[in-house]
Amino acid sequence: MKAGLYIHIPFCISKCTYCDFFSIPAAAVPDAYVEALVKEIKIKTKDVEIETVYVGGGTPSLLTESQLKLICDAISGENNEKCSKKIEEFTIEVNPDDVTEDFLKMISKTPVTRISCGIQSFSKKCLSYCKRRAGPEENLKALENFKKYWTGELSLDLIAAVPFETDDSMMEGLLLAVNSGANHISFYSLTIEDETPLGKEFTSGRLEYDFEKADEMWIKGRDLLESHGFEQYEVSNFCKPGFQCRHNLLYWNHKNYLGCGSGAAQSLYSEDGTARRTQNTCNIEKYINSVMKTGVSIGETELVDRETSVFEFFMMGLRKLSGINGRDYKSIFNEELPASFISKMKDWQKKGLAVIEEDNFSLTREGLLFLNTFLQEL
Repeated sequence: MKAGLYIHIPFCISKCTYCDFFSIPAAAVPDAYVEALVKEIKIKTKDVEIETVYVGGGTPSLLTESQLKLICDAISGENNEKCSKKIEEFTIEVNPDDVTEDFLKMISKTPVTRISCGIQSFSKKCLSYCKRRAGPEENLKALENFKKYWTGELSLDLIAAVPFETDDSMMEGLLLAVNSGANHISFYSLTIEDETPLGKEFTSGRLEYDFEKADEMWIKGRDLLESHGFEQYEVSNFCKPGFQCRHNLLYWNHKNYLGCGSGAAQSLYSEDGTARRTQNTCNIEKYINSVMKTGVSIGETELVDRETSVFEFFMMGLRKLSGINGRDYKSIFNEELPASFISKMKDWQKKGLAVIEEDNFSLTREGLLFLNTFLQEL
């Protein structure tokens, strides 16, 4: 079996006000957590051909050199020798604060091929309001260090229309990103989740937020990225030619992925297109105890039925500018694309929001702005 591997490091020195990913406050990653993580990785990846690895969080750049080495050895060591030379891409997320000369030289000794750095904004007021650990000075220093000490692939994350961001400050920040040497930029619309501190500020009325203006700012940012040679290949992702995130493409292309670590999820697909989806417990103490005693984490398991899996195929596949292919659909579900889907795509093609080329169906760059509307109509 081939699969991607996601590894979750759920520890952050501080929590951003907009973040709803699972993490807890910590100044370092506990050795006991890494020990359990390594055990889970060895068990789950045995006899699996790992195509891509993505270490996310949380803050994976809190890992020490010895901890990261243990994790890398668990993936590509004697436990899974047949996969050690076949990993196409190995990404680790980093906080700009941690991007020092020593850190980058340490990462260069590992199998990591790609760094994803959460810049988010270059505005001091925006970063301070969102309680980002790194300010604009730290962000700029990180970019400088990447140029000096990192030769692998580099992806930067930025968010459009963070509270108190202006058109000018956002566009200036994007220009810094495109001129940094990065070959991939994730440019997200701000999502305000109810249970986050930012969400509570919004629902209480203490924060006013103009969503229409935010959409306009994102479109301006998209156009700037494209004018500097970054191709939009997914709703929120842009890259120089040939530098798509291969790991994320596994998600969008309905492929298998394993999940290791507290809070990590995984999906394994069956021949009929259904899936078994599991999520490890978000209780770190229970995660460690369970893995050390039994080799697996306690958590929740969901059986994804065929109808849901078909909808997810469209939902994820249409996020890509390249869209979906009828041959891929047939290889997964052993049937032709539904007539209702083809009919809907033809309707959207007449509006200039979709493209149909033989057996390939995609939304245009403008059509992607209305992806949720398309899925609701479908």
